[in-house]
Amino acid sequence: MSAPWTSSNSRPAPSDSSRPVARTRVSSSSPEPGKPATMRPPGWPLGPCTATPVRDASFINFLRNTSTLTPQPKPTARCFCACTEPPHPMKLLIDTDAFCKLGIAGLLPDAAGLFGATLSDCGRLAAVPYMLRKGRLFRRYGPETCSALLAQPRGMQVCPELVSASLEPFASDTNIDPGEVQLFAAATQFDINTISGDKRAIRSLKHVTAVHHTLASRIATLEGVLLALCEQLGPDSLRRHVAPLSPYDRTVAICFPPGSSDPRDCLRSYHENLTADVHPFLLWNPEMRRAI
Repeated sequence: MSAPWTSSNSRPAPSDSSRPVARTRVSSSSPEPGKPATMRPPGWPLGPCTATPVRDASFINFLRNTSTLTPQPKPTARCFCACTEPPHPMKLLIDTDAFCKLGIAGLLPDAAGLFGATLSDCGRLAAVPYMLRKGRLFRRYGPETCSALLAQPRGMQVCPELVSASLEPFASDTNIDPGEVQLFAAATQFDINTISGDKRAIRSLKHVTAVHHTLASRIATLEGVLLALCEQLGPDSLRRHVAPLSPYDRTVAICFPPGSSDPRDCLRSYHENLTADVHPFLLWNPEMRRAI
């Protein structure tokens, strides 16, 4: 018996009549001019997603393009990705900036406790460990600090998957970066409180009126959290915690200068100014928490 594969020199060339007809296969990454590419992500349950190729567009535009589905007959949902509930009840989302600063200060468990949560009840962006190893966080905080912070995300959950309806209100505002969009959309979809250190994104919520009711009193600023922790831990204890943050956070450097001055008035002033900036949107109020 001859071998199943032989060299081209030992195999007779097929005649023209027996030669198979060549078929042209068009790659989805190289569509015909004027026609959109068709992409089917692995495991997509509802059918192909049609979108024009995205190269330099922002993440928000990518979300908008991929949120339009070509459904199978009688679809039951239209979504950006498979919508799944968090595996463990999630009580709090923490953005990357707040995660790093509270982590450096050793205040992540205390901050979570303000919302009746533990670290295992908290969610963060999936990219955080990568950014701590070699991304912008590594460049900003250095290898020693990032190595210490890397232990924290392992006990936290990853931001849950989202339906397109939760993302759409934020799609037109370019002042909210992609990571913050994910967290705000998750807070909207799952009714979760969120700690954000991104003041520009927080100020932009003033213009996203579609989520004002859902997110009212659910977005906590870093200054508001520090003000609440100051009441809970005491000014002197909090000062010792945040001392390593002064090189990285201007507000901390101003509110916690060397000496024994009480930081609460300064923190309250920053929080009240930001609250006025986002009116009529309502931020989480640490004073109301104390009153309760």
